[in-house]
Amino acid sequence: MDNYIELECAVFPGMFSDERVVQLCGHDDAFFVSEAAVHKRGQKHFLKAFVFECHGTKWARLPTDYGRCIPVDDNLLCKP
Repeated sequence: MDNYIELECAVFPGMFSDERVVQLCGHDDAFFVSEAAVHKRGQKHFLKAFVFECHGTKWARLPTDYGRCIPVDDNLLCKP
């Protein structure tokens, strides 16, 4: 099973030219990621993340400097 998914997100400029701030759909927090971690398909932006399950909850490990993990609902998961 491929454990990578895409999460739809809003994208904003970061502090540096190669950095972006993303806010994932369904989440209030925003995260700093590399510009290369974000891609656009049509008019939507996506962030590729590693997904795993622990105690019945699905989690996504985001490509942040510190590997931030957030819980995700099935309806937010898209296969790349």
